[in-house]
Amino acid sequence: MIVNACEAAPYRVATHVDRRAKFWIKAQPYSLEHMLANDELVEKFVGGTVYQAFLSAKSYHLVSFSVLM
Repeated sequence: MIVNACEAAPYRVATHVDRRAKFWIKAQPYSLEHMLANDELVEKFVGGTVYQAFLSAKSYHLVSFSVLM
């Protein structure tokens, strides 16, 4: 199950990831080790799936309203 709290488009899905697999975020490489700061929990994510989504300024819906006081 993927829970996506915003209106983002799928960008990349990687399966069976290892602890040093590279994922690019804003032209910066990351790995499970890096994202989790080498925490002991890294092992729980090894072999799992990484889902990356892209939030475009063109598809983002901003909801705003006025409040009268």
